[in-house]
Amino acid sequence: MQNIEKEKNQLNFSVDLKELIISLSKALDYINQDLTGHHLRVALIASEISKSFGLSIKETENIFLAALLHDIGVFSSQEKTDLSEFSQFTGSELNLHAKRGYFLLKDIDFLGSVPEIIHYHHTPWDNSDRVHIPLESHIIHLADRIEVLINKKKEILSQQKDITERIKEFNGTLFMPELVYTFEKISSIEAFWYRIITDADMSYILDESFVPRIRISFEQFLNFARVFTHIIDFRSSFTALHSISVSQIAYLISKLLSFEEVTSKKILLAGYLHDIGKIAIPSEILEKNSNLTPYEFNIIKKHAYYSYKILQSVGEIEELC
Repeated sequence: MQNIEKEKNQLNFSVDLKELIISLSKALDYINQDLTGHHLRVALIASEISKSFGLSIKETENIFLAALLHDIGVFSSQEKTDLSEFSQFTGSELNLHAKRGYFLLKDIDFLGSVPEIIHYHHTPWDNSDRVHIPLESHIIHLADRIEVLINKKKEILSQQKDITERIKEFNGTLFMPELVYTFEKISSIEAFWYRIITDADMSYILDESFVPRIRISFEQFLNFARVFTHIIDFRSSFTALHSISVSQIAYLISKLLSFEEVTSKKILLAGYLHDIGKIAIPSEILEKNSNLTPYEFNIIKKHAYYSYKILQSVGEIEELC
């Protein structure tokens, strides 16, 4: 009886949702490392627009979380590169990666409206069902296109006017007019631009009032980890369902070896996440039909270290790391 109670208590820990999502957001940037920081910059821009537009703290929290995960449905480096071109989204099509993102996240209860926001985050203003498209989606769409217009190698204030004018060209077509007006107002503030470029420090962001302080249980973390097995495994036809299979087999072996339930559950979780670092490996290497070269094999071997780095900043899971 004491052992059962001990195991129950050991599993009764929680994980900080903001730490987890920021870590996973960094992982999404690894898909194309030339675009590192994209998700966080979009989240910063979107939250500034949200606050200036007069949305509530709760609505701004949802926008921030959705922005951190908005490209979760992107599986290849080429797709990520295509998304970085402003001209890619002057059409009216609903993007495949946005649909994928919605279906990956829709069953995670503690994310609330985040999956729905992601679902429509590239829907043009003039082609949307304005009754059903969340305002938050339009905000992230605008913030995303502002971010891709920024040349990270040039001084930011010298770009301010050109970016603002480019966005205004699509006022009422791609973008909601009221949001463009809001962006025009805050774009005249120098600190707005400085913040996008210089405030990508995670420790600073964690203190922001609009970052929700939500803790999720071990079981909720397990459910979230299952989502990331799809993101990892679906990047290659060779590894579809691999992480789920590994986790289930490892869990069963641990039970056959009479491990305590708490240890078995941690093994299950580790199985789900053991290949998360593969998100940083180019899909052309993961999908290669012939033998890997020594160089390519060295690239593949990095995934274990990347897995550690991605999860390192999430409290309570040091042993997993």
